Amino acid sequence: MRHLLFFVCLGMALSSRAQSNDAYIQALIDRYSEPLELNCDVFIELDVEGIVIPPKTINLRFMNGEPKISGEGIAMLPKKGIVNQFNELLQEDFQAIYLSNRGNKRVYKLVSLDDRSDWITADVMFDERSLLVSEATINTRKFGSFKVVNSYDGFMYPAKTEISFKLKKFKLPIKFLGRVDPSINVTTDQEITEGKVFLSYTYLD
Repeated sequence: MRHLLFFVCLGMALSSRAQSNDAYIQALIDRYSEPLELNCDVFIELDVEGIVIPPKTINLRFMNGEPKISGEGIAMLPKKGIVNQFNELLQEDFQAIYLSNRGNKRVYKLVSLDDRSDWITADVMFDERSLLVSEATINTRKFGSFKVVNSYDGFMYPAKTEISFKLKKFKLPIKFLGRVDPSINVTTDQEITEGKVFLSYTYLD
């Protein structure tokens, strides 16, 4: 029995090692490994039950991978799902597990190997030729889960992104947000658990 258990564990270890060397995953990592040099305007629309938030346009500029945000409504830019999401996620230590093929797209589950990471797992679907990520569902340690759906228009980074989120129940810091953006109108005092964010990118320079 001990010998059988040893070989089962050894087989699992070898399988994990093989999955981490997956050629498609390595190509995806390589594609998103360069520091971002981008300048774009982002039109932001939010659909969150209980809160009325007017659409906003902000400028998002990356220099050597570091973001700089300017314009109105910067407090409303989501923490997850913006244009640099996968540049950051794919540079962390993770285990990649192949799940399936959907036409010319491949689906993997990424499992974080870093206890300090703010994400636990990410189900990622990407085109095996262009390596563009079309969908990702990211489960985090503190903020619940996020589903990111990207559409592209001839560029490496998305033209539009839809982010659906299911947050762990918490009281939204309404007063804080109100001070940052007085145009926010809160219609209820209920706990916010889910919503959507729509991002439209216009790339400049």
